[in-house]
Amino acid sequence: MPHDRARRSGLWLAAALAAGLALSVSALGPATVAAQTAGLRLVVERPEPGSQVRGTVVIGGWAVDTTSASGTGIASDGVQIWLGPAGSGQLLDTVAYGEPRPDVAQQLGNPRFVASGFRLFWNSCEAPPGPNTLTVTARGQGGRTASTNVPIVIQSCALSLGETVTGSIVTGGQAEEFTFDGTAGERVAITLDGVGGWDTLLELIAPDGRREDIDDDGGPDLNSWLSRRLSQTGTYTIVARPLNSEGCTGDYVVLAWEGPPGSGPNTPSAALGTSAQYSFRGGLREFGETQSWQFDGQAGDELILYTTRNLASRLDPFIELQGPDGQLLARDDDSGGGLNSFVQGVLPQTGTYTLTAEAAREDCGGDFVLRVERDWGEQSAIRGNLTPGQTVSGSLNLDTRRDVWSFPATAGQRVTLMLDTNGPTRLQVANPSGDWEQVRSTRGQGLGLSFEPAETGTYQAVVFVDTSRPITYSLDLESGYGRLVSEKGPVPLGQPVNGEITFSEGRDLYTFEGRQGQQVRIALDRPGRSQLDPYLELLGPDGNTVAEDDDSGGELNSLIQIALPQTGRYTVVARGLGDSTGRYVLTVTLGGEGGGAPQPGPSPSPAPGGPRPSTSPTPGPGGPAPGPAGPTPGPGSPTPTPRGPAQGPGPSAPPGR
Repeated sequence: MPHDRARRSGLWLAAALAAGLALSVSALGPATVAAQTAGLRLVVERPEPGSQVRGTVVIGGWAVDTTSASGTGIASDGVQIWLGPAGSGQLLDTVAYGEPRPDVAQQLGNPRFVASGFRLFWNSCEAPPGPNTLTVTARGQGGRTASTNVPIVIQSCALSLGETVTGSIVTGGQAEEFTFDGTAGERVAITLDGVGGWDTLLELIAPDGRREDIDDDGGPDLNSWLSRRLSQTGTYTIVARPLNSEGCTGDYVVLAWEGPPGSGPNTPSAALGTSAQYSFRGGLREFGETQSWQFDGQAGDELILYTTRNLASRLDPFIELQGPDGQLLARDDDSGGGLNSFVQGVLPQTGTYTLTAEAAREDCGGDFVLRVERDWGEQSAIRGNLTPGQTVSGSLNLDTRRDVWSFPATAGQRVTLMLDTNGPTRLQVANPSGDWEQVRSTRGQGLGLSFEPAETGTYQAVVFVDTSRPITYSLDLESGYGRLVSEKGPVPLGQPVNGEITFSEGRDLYTFEGRQGQQVRIALDRPGRSQLDPYLELLGPDGNTVAEDDDSGGELNSLIQIALPQTGRYTVVARGLGDSTGRYVLTVTLGGEGGGAPQPGPSPSPAPGGPRPSTSPTPGPGGPAPGPAGPTPGPGSPTPTPRGPAQGPGPSAPPGR
């Protein structure tokens, strides 16, 4: 299913290949090297002579034997590609010959030459760098052969730290690999940017073959970035690929019928009043590839077009139909059931129609920029030290994507980082060993990251821009929970109290005195357009959680109503679920002495699927103790990202809904 293309089921349709019809399709490119021997024609269109190649190279063209009595005159295994001279060089492959080339059929004036194309996707990293020659051979009838040479220059796939390379992901299943020499303990930063917005995936393979790290969206938007201290000395491999290329390439079949209105594919062809019943087999091999077919249609004829992907094909076909005047008449994605395309209607005029087949998805792959750098990389700025009580600020964009701040920490002594930002931003903390210990992300709200350091030494807080748009931010280092936990003191019983959670994971604490057996009703509501998703906790005099609630107050509001289990000072914790922030109204009503009788209301137990009342201990005098953000990754753990599996829950995060 496409996610970025308009869908419209049309009233018109096109037809495909039929004997005697004029056909055309845009060629892959101008012929660059050609050979001809007694009717045997071989044309190599890619790569161009003298090309500098690196990574995957597309070798393509067409071949026919014009003296053949039928078909193209070339056997299905009749095209071979060699690195070096044919016969004595390295055989790269016997090419799968027979790809549709209607342009060749039109050029040669005979539709039997349609299936004359060939393509090979070759990884040039497997060959030694330097000048070389590709040799393409084609075998025709009677064993006759044609051969042509394409000189190329193969570039090395070994990178130096600090080098930037460009490349292309052009087909499904392709993974570009580059290598570099690394030393155990040194930090490297690797950036993979997909040009045009496709979703990249980056892997780092250690010298022993183990995957040392992986990243999907660690860079802005859908780009990848990872930074780590290497665990081994030796040759590392970087693998660049799309996150997903499902539906982007594969084979398809076009079935079409033309006849008087009211006829259809189940009507015998003789009853249609025309012999225009067609079929065409095609294959889209490259991301963004299109195949266009032309046919002559008559005004008033009804046309039915059904495009289906072949068995085992992963293509999601998408078709468009243009009229003789060049106007778009119809386009369709999935009207044929499943991922198949279907359109039907009456042609508005007589003339030549054009049908274009392509993949429904447009974000499959494409050009990329890869950087492998020492330390934090050139797109990072080393900003200096964080001091408690001093606010620092910065601005980030695609040129400077990360700011790196340092601060001392002692194992077990809680610290809190408070980030205020105006756009999608991520905050990650690396410990003295160089591993990521914490990560938080925000869409633009204030963010609090509180944790107990696992090591003693210098930590680094890295602020990331998580979007292609520029952002500005301010950052504070605070001892303990800092402003993340705000003690508001005694709550006025029976009166609404207005408050606001300004940082995600923030908590406001209120207290009241209660006696065993008294009924208490606590409501936490969000007023007006507040973005807060309220969440309530009630802590007993011993610090244990007496009750907690998410949505029992209706909509997203929270409500707790219980009999107090003991006499003493209770603490109400008001916060937002997840990373939500915003204004709230808190009302605490206590029955008996000290307050009016509580109003009837729902049970404090949440709806099915929500959190249940808990008696788990919550250490800390007078308030909750937000815990660390999930397990601390050990050496060799994947880089945590806000959208990846390595991200832990927030401090004291309740079960999700």
